[in-house]
Amino acid sequence: MIPVLVESPYAGDIEANVAYARRAYRDCLFQRGEAPFASHLNYTQPGVLDDSIESERDLGIEAGLEIGKLMKWSIFYIDLGFSSGMRHGLAAAIEAQRNITFRTFGHRLLHEPADHIYSVNVDLRTANNRFNLDLGRLYGPRKS
Repeated sequence: MIPVLVESPYAGDIEANVAYARRAYRDCLFQRGEAPFASHLNYTQPGVLDDSIESERDLGIEAGLEIGKLMKWSIFYIDLGFSSGMRHGLAAAIEAQRNITFRTFGHRLLHEPADHIYSVNVDLRTANNRFNLDLGRLYGPRKS
């Protein structure tokens, strides 16, 4: 198993975002043979950190970034957008020259099973720390 740092939104609709992050965990574990870690799933459990308190949220992000330094991959699940925490994670991944993957389950509701997942890999060693992600190509045609 390859340890990977999972990035997905947390703030906002926390219940939906946690369900989405758990779906990302399952994708990593069962579909890809990866060992996922997401600080926003671990540190926001009751009794650990309170994401609504800025100093505690910042501490959780900082701790997640420290663990990220041990990882070779950052995986961004982007169906629900790109949060400020994810932007911090992307900046850290670029600075550390980690491999970066953007994944999406497509334009499906979270309760529907996914029969495919789009994925784009970015190797920053060959991309010269510059890359352009074409989300239109990543998402493919919109299904009605």
